[in-house]
Amino acid sequence: AGAGAGAGGAGGGAGADWKRAAPHRTAPPDSHSHHFPEARQTNVKVMKQSIVTDDAGGYEGFETLDPSAMKEIDVLQDSQVIRTVTWSTAPDSSMFVYGTTSRALKFAEASAQRGISLLQELPDYHAGSIYAISWHRHGDLLATGSNDKQVQVTKLTVERDGGFSHSTPVHLQGHTGTVRCVEWCDSLSPSCLLSAGAGDCAVRLWDFSRKSCLAMLQGHTDHIQALARTHDSPRAATGGKDGQVRLWDLRQQASSRVLACQGEEVLSLHFNPSETMLAAGFASSCCNVWELRMGKVMHRFQHHQHQCRSVEYSPDGRWLVTASFDGTIAFVDVVDGSVAAILTGHEDRVVQARPHPQLPWTLSCSVDKTVRLWG
Repeated sequence: AGAGAGAGGAGGGAGADWKRAAPHRTAPPDSHSHHFPEARQTNVKVMKQSIVTDDAGGYEGFETLDPSAMKEIDVLQDSQVIRTVTWSTAPDSSMFVYGTTSRALKFAEASAQRGISLLQELPDYHAGSIYAISWHRHGDLLATGSNDKQVQVTKLTVERDGGFSHSTPVHLQGHTGTVRCVEWCDSLSPSCLLSAGAGDCAVRLWDFSRKSCLAMLQGHTDHIQALARTHDSPRAATGGKDGQVRLWDLRQQASSRVLACQGEEVLSLHFNPSETMLAAGFASSCCNVWELRMGKVMHRFQHHQHQCRSVEYSPDGRWLVTASFDGTIAFVDVVDGSVAAILTGHEDRVVQARPHPQLPWTLSCSVDKTVRLWG
């Protein structure tokens, strides 16, 4: 795959304003023609969605959620450590997918009444452990990263009989170490994808429809462990073992600013829905929240006793959901910084916690080989 080097200077400073740019979606040729191999039909039925609506037909979302009332709804037990989990982005969906150290990719369904049901397993999907999963916002494309040093993309199609098929994965090769992070960047073009990890410490920008690397974004000096992207503008943030958080202008393929972290190892990053704040989780157990226009730390939390492995804003932006190697998940009020709830139940380190895009549910995955549904 060809690669174009992107500039990696620190740049920025307070004068480099972070603004929500207008969406930029100039698609490259063939961006809607992904040329997947023939799809494989499965015998799995997609369960009827369990969606709760209000009288107006809208979703009962996070604006009505009381984190202090959250409890464990169900537990899915696996035979392997679960490194990553994510909800489907398809409309009205309560499906999710998770990856394990056994190289398998597994699909499941959540229901308040039935709990968690395993739908399908794709064994040996990667040649190594699956570290990262990203679902395209249209819900039909799934990207994964692994310690086999590859990014894979597969297309999912829901069939008329309620089952779904998946294409043979497209393989994106070029990483020289574990791929720890993958994120779609469809604000740049529908087929653009970001990935990062160990090895050469570069962020790669892909056009997966061409199986080509558009750019290698340089600047980090050690393994990249966190990647976040904005939804409405072609911008991203990365962090890692070098104690840096870098903001990237993907249109310019350059680093626009470096946020000060006092050398703390960065494990997770997430933008708030308005794209004005960026949260980071550190190996020190602390969390920072930056206001991006001025690049200032607005909040600093230390409500965990071990590494903060995952940070993610709720869809309405009210809560920051964090997961830690201390075995807990926390809900932090972003207005006053108070901890509204700490969820316990995992028997080992929690790797990720993911709020549902519409429903008042959260998924968590852990070294204890479980996925837990909270609501």
